[in-house]
Amino acid sequence: MSVQQTASTFGVGDLPEIDVFSAEFRSAPWEVTRRALADSPNGLARSSRGIEALTYAACHTLFSDRRLKIGFDEMYAATGFDESSAVFQSAVTSINNLEGDHHKNLRTLLGSYFNREWVQALRPTVGAIIEDLVDGFEPRGTVDLVTEFSPKIPSRLFTQLIGVPLADATFLERISDQLLKVVYMDPANNEAIEAAYQELADYVNGLIKEKQKAPGDDVVSYLLAAEAAGTVSRRDVVVNTTALLRASTDTTSGQLGLVLAELASRPDLWKLCHADPAVIAPAVMEAVRWRTGAWSILRIAREDLTVLDTEVPAGTEFFGLAATAHRDPEAYPEPDVFRIDRKRPKPTLNWGTGIHYCLGKPIAQVEMEEAVRVLTRRWAAIDFATPFETRGEPFTSQPARMEMTFSVR
Repeated sequence: MSVQQTASTFGVGDLPEIDVFSAEFRSAPWEVTRRALADSPNGLARSSRGIEALTYAACHTLFSDRRLKIGFDEMYAATGFDESSAVFQSAVTSINNLEGDHHKNLRTLLGSYFNREWVQALRPTVGAIIEDLVDGFEPRGTVDLVTEFSPKIPSRLFTQLIGVPLADATFLERISDQLLKVVYMDPANNEAIEAAYQELADYVNGLIKEKQKAPGDDVVSYLLAAEAAGTVSRRDVVVNTTALLRASTDTTSGQLGLVLAELASRPDLWKLCHADPAVIAPAVMEAVRWRTGAWSILRIAREDLTVLDTEVPAGTEFFGLAATAHRDPEAYPEPDVFRIDRKRPKPTLNWGTGIHYCLGKPIAQVEMEEAVRVLTRRWAAIDFATPFETRGEPFTSQPARMEMTFSVR
């Protein structure tokens, strides 16, 4: 059935067009979208990959609209995986893609484990991980935060969350980096993702066997206990352990690097975080707003729909541009001013919203805050030894290199 446009709605062709792959967009997307908004009737624009949500309100609508799906099916299909693939099936049957009662049950189960008190109790553990990492490279006076620091915090933390030796952190770091290349929807990444998935599948199956023999207080043992109680199936345990480890490192590592890059470019703020640790949390979240890692968040129309007064056919791909939503003056007054004194700022959208809001956000916040706390306490100053570069835009934005120098207090 074709979509029929009415007098009160718009067609996709009525939306302004933007080039999300242009050099200008990749460097300052909000400048491009502000021009487009002058011709946009609803905060949307079209691009070569689909429909782009440019404003905070438009993104929030997409992420909350139950008629739109997450789109793991399309994401993996675009990367070259068909429905018979184990990689495809593991992804689409995980908590990240499920909906309905099954999804609600898993969210409740894992949300109870990753509760606020439990997350806040991680701070000493995270702090100790960071102190140990800094001890290793501090005598040199230089560090590449991309390779030696940012990914090693979440990977080391996850060894404790799943109850495995610290030596496994390098494996988790590498596997997460390979598997999350699926967000680029590029068939060139198919073989690397397939190989990484097979490694992780073998690892998870072995881990589950170990936890059955000797359960602990880790999340895998928790899921196995839920299986024994009849709350979840063995398939749920396998695919959701896999999902947790797939996302364990890469996204947090990238966002942490961006936060540290922003603070390094603001020496006065670096000093303030040391002098008054109370400003660390708002400084981190303002840096997340300013330098967002998850630029584009995918949603797919299940059927012919009207979304924000725009008629779209089934299968239309929407991209919520968190990177531009975070520069929306309607959501953040003075959006081009870096302010840590914002009063009750709106939540950033890089962790999503609605029923698929990221359960790992509180853990990521603790990791970023503790990193800033430890580094500003130990280092009087930090500076770039080489030009700061990012990669991944317009899908994600991650530091490509962060070679830094620092002076120890």
